[in-house]
Amino acid sequence: MHWHNGHTRKWLPRWASEVIPCKQAMWERLTGTPCYGCVTTLNAAVLQWVAMIAITMPCIDYSSSGNKQGAAGVTGWLWLAAVQFAIKMAPLVIFSEMADNTVRVNGGTEYRQVLAALSVAYVVHSRIVRVWDYGDGSHRKRLILCCFRKDLHAPTAFT
Repeated sequence: MHWHNGHTRKWLPRWASEVIPCKQAMWERLTGTPCYGCVTTLNAAVLQWVAMIAITMPCIDYSSSGNKQGAAGVTGWLWLAAVQFAIKMAPLVIFSEMADNTVRVNGGTEYRQVLAALSVAYVVHSRIVRVWDYGDGSHRKRLILCCFRKDLHAPTAFT
């Protein structure tokens, strides 16, 4: 984020993590910033620090139309791994979106694990959002987590 006369000018991406080569190439062409591989191969100690990390992982293992295996699924474990990585990077804000059914898969075990991990250093706001109310072309709901580092003294209420 760049500041000019005390006002935010704009958010600028610094890097991304993606495993699909065509998506990596698209990111790099559109943003002019590097796109690294799988989040599990990244080293938080050597990456450029960022103010915000957005986590948008594959959701088929949590989706009501998917296999509902959660972390035991083919990609379901990546959500927890990405959250752990984000915590190590210690950005000011962590944003995550996932299938709304996540709170029900495996009795909500993975959801509670993510909340517990984030809650150590972050004020966590969790909400199920109807994305069509915000201009999304799909008719689905998403689990949204907005997390603010506790040392920022962020508000505890979030609307």
